[in-house]
Amino acid sequence: MCVTFVYIDHNPDVKYKLILLNNRDEFLSRPTSNAQWEDGVLAGRDEKDSNSRGTWLCIDKSGRISNLLTITVPMHQMKREATSRGQILSITFEAFLSLGNSTPVLSLLCNADAVNPKKLSTNKSKDLEN
Repeated sequence: MCVTFVYIDHNPDVKYKLILLNNRDEFLSRPTSNAQWEDGVLAGRDEKDSNSRGTWLCIDKSGRISNLLTITVPMHQMKREATSRGQILSITFEAFLSLGNSTPVLSLLCNADAVNPKKLSTNKSKDLEN
């Protein structure tokens, strides 16, 4: 099960404005890269499929955060040919970045039949700036 904990401290004098804990996957042996900066975005990458290199959690320097959590469903309900969850977040975050600083929330509209159940959260916190 994927789980995320986010704590934002509104006090400008604290050392850490954001504390974010994330458990990506129940498959601990799945190959991943450590989080690193690529094109202004900090994210770990799924290395199982080296062509797509999707992500499940990313943040940029201005405080935009995107997180994708899988909803657990019985295996017989999973779509075998579903779009990779990591690709969904990568595409969404790229679109979010292209909208500029004035856009606080991005709503992703997608074909529900093309993906397995997910929860997507994408937003920008002004509390993380500077």
